[in-house]
Amino acid sequence: MAQTSPRVLILGGTGMLGGMLWTRLSVIPGWRVRRSQRRNPGAPGYFDALVPGDDLDALLAAEGGTDFILNAIGLTKSEIRESDPVSEARADALNARLPQRLAVAAARAGARVIHISTDGVFSGKAGPYDESAVPDPDDVYGRTKLAGEMADSHVLTLRCSIVGPDPEKGRGLFEWFRRLTPGSSAKGFTDQNWNGVTTTQFANFCRVVIASGVFDRLTAVAPVRHFCPNRPVTKLELLQLFNAALGTGVNIVPAASGVRVDRVLISRWTDLVELVGGPTEMAAAVSAMARDVPAFDIH
Repeated sequence: MAQTSPRVLILGGTGMLGGMLWTRLSVIPGWRVRRSQRRNPGAPGYFDALVPGDDLDALLAAEGGTDFILNAIGLTKSEIRESDPVSEARADALNARLPQRLAVAAARAGARVIHISTDGVFSGKAGPYDESAVPDPDDVYGRTKLAGEMADSHVLTLRCSIVGPDPEKGRGLFEWFRRLTPGSSAKGFTDQNWNGVTTTQFANFCRVVIASGVFDRLTAVAPVRHFCPNRPVTKLELLQLFNAALGTGVNIVPAASGVRVDRVLISRWTDLVELVGGPTEMAAAVSAMARDVPAFDIH
């Protein structure tokens, strides 16, 4: 059944993914969209996943309740220090235990969850990978994200790699690139293959799933899915696409990283790609994301 006036909670609504989810979904007429924040304990939507005893049940019940939870909280690979017990514990809390807690709280609230996992559950030594491939993460990031994947019917876990604007913290490949000085040079790796998604595409996917009422049908097929609407590119080609879309004027130098990585995801099913009109050329996805940057910068 289609959702005409859904109650949506974006968990972690100010970062790279959460901010784009907020930018794209909060303006939809009739939708009741709110987002969590951890800056002001006295303000609405306060939630800090690292604080023991933070009440997910109360957060989900606030402001009339929640139909869909979009979990955008997590530590990225670059934010984790390997062999640092404090950093690893933080990754475990946010990437592994929070999704588990959220699945339990959502079941009590009668809510559905869209949760983002990562292509990092695979080492990249034997790609491409479909859903039947056995995960073999080789770092804390991949291991903790794998531990956060839920097989419950009310949780749709999407494996993918995301790229997008993050003006608040400046994280990620896209933000690094758009801060380069015109005329400067950057290496683009020819031996690393990738078919991630833009945060714009991810937000659009969530919109379609919620509006069309297909969530239960998707999880009935499999609760852990690969979201891979774009055709693969090398990291070299990806930087070239950034350059073209942003008009940055950076000199992209082809280079070999020395470590071949192929984390390209494929899927056993076509339904997710069909929902968003794919498969898509990465050039079109990057161009659409670049058009979203001005609106996102003021979110």
